[in-house]
Amino acid sequence: PGIIISDNLFINTDGNSKELRFSVDSTTNGASIISGNYFYNTRILFDYARGVNVIGNAFFCTTPGASAWGQAINSNYSKDLIYEGNYCYGYQRFARFGSTTTSDIAIIGNYINDVYVAGIAFDTEAPDITIKGNVISLSAAFTPSASFVGIVCKNKSIVRGNTIRLKPSTAGITGIVGAVGGSGVLGAIIDGNEIFVANTSTQNCVTTPSGSQGNQINANYVNRAITDSGTNTIGTNYVTPY
Repeated sequence: PGIIISDNLFINTDGNSKELRFSVDSTTNGASIISGNYFYNTRILFDYARGVNVIGNAFFCTTPGASAWGQAINSNYSKDLIYEGNYCYGYQRFARFGSTTTSDIAIIGNYINDVYVAGIAFDTEAPDITIKGNVISLSAAFTPSASFVGIVCKNKSIVRGNTIRLKPSTAGITGIVGAVGGSGVLGAIIDGNEIFVANTSTQNCVTTPSGSQGNQINANYVNRAITDSGTNTIGTNYVTPY
């Protein structure tokens, strides 16, 4: 069977990173539930897990910005994951996925505020991803990394109905970066999102990697036109002031 971790307070005040860490057999374990917890200067790390539901937790880092450590949730070699209805403030990233065998992921309805490097990021290709209905915001007084990306897409991902508001003046930050894709390879479906940046001259709402193919970008509301550096399908998107 899986595990249940609920209604706990995980707190760290010594300035060093602390983790809730577990590893279970990805071939035999049942669903695991991590819900209703408060992680204060702590984070979750799990490997080799299947059917993990991280639902309705709060993650709070007291050192947002360049000095923030790690990511609120870090998973490797895992599949059938659901992250839903969590609140995250600070950290380097809300969620990181770091292995090619991580797959079948749903990230839904999370609120992510003032993370330094990225909201949702994949270090390697991870197939079958749904990223839907999340809110990613950076406040005007916050200074993120100049390479900040709200959502980093991978192949076979659906990125739909998210709201991204990037209010700092930091040059180079981006709302969504499409997938690499390829000839006959589905990149990302990016549709129905709202992405607004503070400076439409030095920041981007949606971009695609150089030489990318297979991304389908349609019906997004942005305040800077889509930047396509490959040969992707750019449908009707709506450029509106913010």
